[in-house]
Amino acid sequence: MKPVAATGRTRRPTGEKCKATPKSEDEIAVSLLLSDRHMSVADLENLSKAMMGGEVHPVPDEQSMEVLRPAAREAQRMLGIPPK
Repeated sequence: MKPVAATGRTRRPTGEKCKATPKSEDEIAVSLLLSDRHMSVADLENLSKAMMGGEVHPVPDEQSMEVLRPAAREAQRMLGIPPK
């Protein structure tokens, strides 16, 4: 795991095991929502276990998605990912 500057916490990069990379605006928005900026590391670890066990698949509400879409578009632009 990689240390997070300033906090000393650690986090795994998105898709570390499965190599998944979000590409669409909505995929990036979900990735942003499921980050340590919006959830505690403990909550992310619990969610990860539940997802790997097939118990849950997170589906954010439309209001959250609308808030995050501008940041997702900016991330696409910065990473050179063409809009879909």
